[in-house]
Amino acid sequence: MLIETAIVQFIETLRQSGRASPATISAYGHDLFAWSRFSQQRGQTEIAQIDRSSLRAYLMAERSRGVAIRSLRRHFAALRALYRHLQHDAPELRNPVQGLAMPRAEQRLPDWLTVDQARVLMQPIPP
Repeated sequence: MLIETAIVQFIETLRQSGRASPATISAYGHDLFAWSRFSQQRGQTEIAQIDRSSLRAYLMAERSRGVAIRSLRRHFAALRALYRHLQHDAPELRNPVQGLAMPRAEQRLPDWLTVDQARVLMQPIPP
């Protein structure tokens, strides 16, 4: 099955199910078609041609392009949902998302206190 055909069918199933918001459907469609274009540039047009290293290469290329980790996590979620959908209809299909680690969320460091803020915190509380 062509990657684009699989995406169109998946998006249509999402629309008809009513389980996903219009924003989610739109974001998943955008992310999956971006992945499809990336795959086509690598000569991969069929779902069966995709393996774990292909998906990893896509996520790394997106990250090097400056895509935020939060967006990469959504790309990953879209791919995972697509393959779950595909395996529902074709259980024998290999799922390259399985066993692939989701990009880790960025950890933000806490803001620093100024010297004056630290002094206020250190003052005793009046009785």
